[in-house]
Amino acid sequence: MEFAGRVGPIGMWRWGKDFIEGAIKVQSPSCDELEQFRLNISFVAYYLVEHGIELQLKSFLLGKGYIIQDLKSSKKFGQDLEKILAESIKNNIHHYLEITETEMNIIFLINETYKEKELEYFLLGYKSLPNYSELIKFAKKINDGLSAFVRETS
Repeated sequence: MEFAGRVGPIGMWRWGKDFIEGAIKVQSPSCDELEQFRLNISFVAYYLVEHGIELQLKSFLLGKGYIIQDLKSSKKFGQDLEKILAESIKNNIHHYLEITETEMNIIFLINETYKEKELEYFLLGYKSLPNYSELIKFAKKINDGLSAFVRETS
């Protein structure tokens, strides 16, 4: 399959993987819940992993024939993780990874803050964020689940 854009599924998947790995370098996930509360979690780490998830899911849609212009367009998908995930589900992402209700809730929780760029441009106020370790675990699950798919479609 040829791709008219600058990047194909495997390129976008690798880029997403780099963001997830970058998040882990900025802030290691903790297995201990008490330690998780003691850590001063970095908004930069949250942003990196959330952006990694966006790119990973978009790599799946690229492999399904979507064009990069539509994936970038705020009128179609932009950075709306709920829309991107819903479209991925519609395109049978479950053949590559099972997304649990808890993981769907993670996307719902991070979506508003992420798509409104509240982690990129400092905004005052309370932010609801999921447990960082669970977010990292979910991001790695997406990465691992889509690994074979992006290789097949590139």
